[in-house]
Amino acid sequence: MMRPDLFQDRKGIHSKIEKSIHAALRGVLFRYHLSMQEVFEECARLIVDSDNRMLRVLDELVKRKIEAQIEGVKNVGHLRQE
Repeated sequence: MMRPDLFQDRKGIHSKIEKSIHAALRGVLFRYHLSMQEVFEECARLIVDSDNRMLRVLDELVKRKIEAQIEGVKNVGHLRQE
């Protein structure tokens, strides 16, 4: 029997997240009767559609990433001074 998803215009993605976050997310989504697929696809759609809430989340992620990089550079500099 042919798989019905073979003819859909879809792309599979694979991502790693912390086990504890994965388990907690599954619990929350179970209570809402939603799958991770449904939630991640909606998040992606909102980002592509430039939803202000999601763009703020992206801005916050960029800010955290920059701060972590700066902290990493400071730590390397501190090690060199020793």
